[in-house]
Amino acid sequence: MLLIPAIDLKNGCCVRLLQGDMNASTIFSEDPVSVAKHWIEEGGRRLHVVDLDGAFAGRPKNERLISEIVEAAGEVPVQVGGGIRTRAIAEAYLAAGVSSLIIGTKAVADTPFFEALVKDYPGRIILGLDARGEQIATEGWVTDVGISIAQYLSKVKDWPIQAIVYTDITRDGMMKGYDLELMSLISNKLDIPIIACGGAGNFGHLVDLYKNTDVAAAACSSIFHFGDNCPMQARTYMRNHGIEMRNIK
Repeated sequence: MLLIPAIDLKNGCCVRLLQGDMNASTIFSEDPVSVAKHWIEEGGRRLHVVDLDGAFAGRPKNERLISEIVEAAGEVPVQVGGGIRTRAIAEAYLAAGVSSLIIGTKAVADTPFFEALVKDYPGRIILGLDARGEQIATEGWVTDVGISIAQYLSKVKDWPIQAIVYTDITRDGMMKGYDLELMSLISNKLDIPIIACGGAGNFGHLVDLYKNTDVAAAACSSIFHFGDNCPMQARTYMRNHGIEMRNIK
């Protein structure tokens, strides 16, 4: 399993939201580029960056910051989501050096668009599924679209998607662990790697995730921002519990 440090951007800062509520945010840093450099120096092998302002606005709002993070990351892959809802935006990010694009709202609202993007850029597009339980939510988590995860996955399971980022909205930022039964159900449905997002409060939660599901990776924010934890410590903890960290395919 791979552990991916996550950077959520709001008003130019690195923040944490509680259950996706933009009015319930905690600022971790006013210098997200320095945060990205720190995670890489501490052993991060991949970065997960979300433009929260972009997700709510429907178009990127932190492009400059994201470009600086990508430049600072060097050869470390950076996956980016939030407000990517046109081909022009997607291709601009890819041209700027973003390794993988996370498409959520547009993937659900316009499946033909998503299919074309995935097939034109195989292995570089990540499906972002944000849900309360099994029901998908879009537009920055505020719109329940009436489609279940199972229904949507049945449409896309054979496409060349790099991975699926699944965010459990009810647990995001709460640091109380994962819904292991639901994570197991999702990760067992298909061969596409699943990246779990939202819920980890300690390294033990990551061990539980690995031992009880087929999830390939976890994108984490709070687990690092609170306390002195770092990706290197996480890998050591996991290794001591018989779990080797690896990159997603």
